[in-house]
Amino acid sequence: HYSLLTTHSYTPHFLLIPKDIPTFAYCGAVFPKVTTQIYYHYLIINHMTKKIILALVALVLCLPTAVQAKVEHLLPKPQQVTVTPGVAFALSGAVSINYADGVAACELLEEVFTENGCTIATGGKAVNVSYVQSIAGAHDYALHGYENEAYTLEITSNEINITAVTPTGVIRAAQTLTQLAEGWDGTKALECLTMKDWPAFKLRGYMHDVGRSFISTDELVKQIELFSRFKVNTVHWHLTENQAWRFEVKAYPKLTSSESMTRFPGQYYTQEDCKKVLAAAKKHGMIVVPEIDMPGHSKALGAIYSDILCNFTLAYFTNTCLGLLDEKTTVIIRDKLGNGVFFVVMNLATTQAILTVTCFT
Repeated sequence: HYSLLTTHSYTPHFLLIPKDIPTFAYCGAVFPKVTTQIYYHYLIINHMTKKIILALVALVLCLPTAVQAKVEHLLPKPQQVTVTPGVAFALSGAVSINYADGVAACELLEEVFTENGCTIATGGKAVNVSYVQSIAGAHDYALHGYENEAYTLEITSNEINITAVTPTGVIRAAQTLTQLAEGWDGTKALECLTMKDWPAFKLRGYMHDVGRSFISTDELVKQIELFSRFKVNTVHWHLTENQAWRFEVKAYPKLTSSESMTRFPGQYYTQEDCKKVLAAAKKHGMIVVPEIDMPGHSKALGAIYSDILCNFTLAYFTNTCLGLLDEKTTVIIRDKLGNGVFFVVMNLATTQAILTVTCFT
């Protein structure tokens, strides 16, 4: 099923070309003639060195065309949505975001419009945001620290209406609008529709094991922004391991010294870095779950403060080790949840347990 291509070179090469792809001759060689949006694989075989190199080439020989965002492209798929007749809501000119009494302003919602060609001004096309006690038909269940994320969204030619049970629901509506605004050629717009949406799973997350590796604060923030577009709502931040202790504790400065780390020495997150990550997470409706391991997986801690591990018992942890975590909860969690609740996955001997510590309020 293949034609053979030869080229004039000191080392003969051969290209296997599927017979159904047209070819043309040039300078004594045969080349594939590839038309619009044809993708193909090829093998280059070097007979002089007896090496076979497998390569993948994607050739698109057409002018780029815009792909308009549509409701069917939304990820994750909304629970209930109906496209309605009417001219799309143009993302141009002024919009007026009207928050009902008691509704907190949503920075992310405002950015949807300012970053897509609109200005925020009184008298513009209305974007109305309100809270309700519940959304009929939407499923929710209790999970400590996680809000109800259900929302409704109505888009007409000149008005957008958002209702939600919590501020997180407003953020989810904003993330839907962000997706709908993508890919337009010329003036961006939002399709007219009515939507009722809620998550199928309450916790949707990803993990970074920065105890064994290291990712910069800017990269963490960038990933939070990108993952949140698809309504991922949890970051599991694995901050300590045998290889390193990655967050700053001012009372124990040697924890983040190069001497305590066997991988990426000297790389750690300052308390200001932690605040930056938490601010990005809060803005995008994400929960940060730090993981701190002890006494297992904690050689970095033991290398510097061996007395903590040598004396480790649950009672010792309660009386002594919570002091080590106190700065962490102040920096990371009190800013996030506003009530001092701290979720931490502790490696207790051979088992893991999730502890909810509320003694820092």
